[in-house]
Amino acid sequence: MDADHKDAAYDYVQIQDVADVLHLMAYDFHYLGGDHLGPIAPKGWVNDVVTRVQSLGHPEKYVLGLANYGIGTGWYTSAKDAAARCNGGTHAMTTDHMLTCPIGHQEAGLSPHCPTSQGDWWFEDAQSMSEKAALAKAHGLGGVGYWTMGDEPDGFFSAMQAQFGN
Repeated sequence: MDADHKDAAYDYVQIQDVADVLHLMAYDFHYLGGDHLGPIAPKGWVNDVVTRVQSLGHPEKYVLGLANYGIGTGWYTSAKDAAARCNGGTHAMTTDHMLTCPIGHQEAGLSPHCPTSQGDWWFEDAQSMSEKAALAKAHGLGGVGYWTMGDEPDGFFSAMQAQFGN
C-alpha cells in the first residue's frame, strides 16, 4: 500500500490509476471545534499536500478543494460574511501563529483573520485562495474546487480564472 503514514486508509496510486478525478480537501487544518483556532489552510501544509500528489505521477487527476468559509469560537459562516464582520472588512493577512502551533509549523502564507468581541475569526479570501490555487497549478493539479458554494468573496472568480482559466 502506498501510504503517507501507517494510518493512511487509501492506496492513492491505485485509486488515481482508475479514477477520472479525485477531489482533494485542503482545508480544516484548524477547524470549528478543534482545540484552538488558526489558519484554515496554511500555505506550507497545502504545498506539502500538492507536492505529495505530484510525486504520485498523475497530479492532473486531482482537484484541490479550497475553503470558502470562516470559523470562530462556536461559529461558521461564508468567507465573504466573515470578512465583512471584521471591523467593517479590516483584517490582517499574515500571522505568526504557525511558528508555535502545536499541530504543525508550516508556513502560514496569507491567512486572513481578525480579533472581534466574539473572539478571533479566521477565514479565506480571494487572495489567500488564489495563493493556494497557484500552488495547485504549479504542481500540475487539474484545477480547484471549493467548500461551500455561494457568497464567494469579491474577486474570487476572477482570481480562480487567472490561475486555471482558458
